Amino acid sequence: MGIGISDSQVDFLVSHTLAKFHKRGEAQVVWDEYTFLFLDEVFTKDRMRVQSGKRIEWRYQFEGNGSFRHKQMVQARDQVNWAPNVVMSYAEWRRFDFYVSVVEDMMDQCNSEAEIVDYLKTEYKAALLDALPGLETRAVLTPDSADDTLNPHGLAYTLRGPTAGVQDYEGGFIGQTAYYQDGASTTTNYNLDRATYEKLRNFAGTHTGPNPLLLDLILAGRLRTNYKPPRDPTGKAGDLGKRGQHRMVLWQTAYEQWYQNLVTTRFSDGRNRDVAPQGIEGFGYLGSPTRGVPVLDNQPYNPVYDVDFKHWFPAVLNGKWMAKRAQRYVEQVDNMMLHPFHGTYNYMSDHPRAAGSCFTTYRAA
Repeated sequence: MGIGISDSQVDFLVSHTLAKFHKRGEAQVVWDEYTFLFLDEVFTKDRMRVQSGKRIEWRYQFEGNGSFRHKQMVQARDQVNWAPNVVMSYAEWRRFDFYVSVVEDMMDQCNSEAEIVDYLKTEYKAALLDALPGLETRAVLTPDSADDTLNPHGLAYTLRGPTAGVQDYEGGFIGQTAYYQDGASTTTNYNLDRATYEKLRNFAGTHTGPNPLLLDLILAGRLRTNYKPPRDPTGKAGDLGKRGQHRMVLWQTAYEQWYQNLVTTRFSDGRNRDVAPQGIEGFGYLGSPTRGVPVLDNQPYNPVYDVDFKHWFPAVLNGKWMAKRAQRYVEQVDNMMLHPFHGTYNYMSDHPRAAGSCFTTYRAA
């Protein structure tokens, strides 16, 4: 052979060397979920790192100070108004952990360092196969109940559909009531009440399934939540609001399938049916990507979200996201070692109206 290897060595090469280069020992992970939108994109691009603190805190300013007027050249003021106009909101931290379990006897049975690496990768994948779906699923959901102190406040807690018994097919700022996983309802928004603070209510409406009326409803919400705050003409106030956006339309897989068929069927005779603007994840509406989200496939009342991730995002305690603790042996099992990982986070919205819209099918009272 012209590569410096004799014919008698080929069998040894294939059996003991190329197998390692081709990673034959690595297992292919088979997922139930076909995409991990929140972990791969939102946590990568939009998460906020909090340096320290026992909870996440942020503040709203809902009202001006009432001082503006048009006036005569010389005109006295009848009164001067002043009142505290900053309201604080906060979310408690949520914590998670998981572990990689390694059996030393399994490593002793490996024939080479490459096989040991393959074995360790397999155990890490087993841990992530359990942890990542748990994190991805809870990114959308409300807590299990009003007393739930374990699970985070997912997207449905901030972007709320119409209250049970309300039908609104044109949409409005009526997103007041959130529903926990046990079916109980609340108007509270962390520590504030949307029944009191109307400007915390997001745009919401009732849809009847995947049809052009749903697209028009999303448009109505986008036009009314596409906030572009003014620039500071005094040069003293600083930031008057975020101007950048990271928008997406999120819905169940069947709705995404319907939309892609709608987009690619441009003519009644079927011409250009196979011509799509972009790839499988590249379809868009109103300049934003549309994405089918697996966890929404089985949600009641078929929620559809038009989200701006610049105003709804995960907050992570600095250094406490996928952080590794010291490895330790399992008590009474002297050949098994655990590699623990943990994290501290929750979701928040600094501007629920600008965070987007939520549309659901009718929820009976």
